[in-house]
Amino acid sequence: MNRTDPAQIDTFLAAVILPLHHFNARRGVSYLNLTPEAESLWGPVISRTGGVERIPADQCDGAGLLCRLGGYWAARGDKSLPKLVPHLVSLRREIIDGRPEDAEDGGVSDFVYPLF
Repeated sequence: MNRTDPAQIDTFLAAVILPLHHFNARRGVSYLNLTPEAESLWGPVISRTGGVERIPADQCDGAGLLCRLGGYWAARGDKSLPKLVPHLVSLRREIIDGRPEDAEDGGVSDFVYPLF
């Protein structure tokens, strides 16, 4: 079916809609709950921001954000990822504490430029 061809409804249903329906049925994807025991066809409210939220500046340190990430993973029902949070916090602490005191922030030393 080409975009410039006139679209006939029978051709559109047979060529596009039915294959898509069969593909989704094989994967178990359904868009409406059509079971008679369902209270409603409406789903739960979903954030349009994708989970973006405002965090106060005093809670934006690395360890705090990792803990919030663990809470997000737990709220989504994941059982494995929240177990990583203590390890990620300790890894972050090792990286931050292992940084040399005299390290320059944001600059590249002059000896790198002749390499390019």
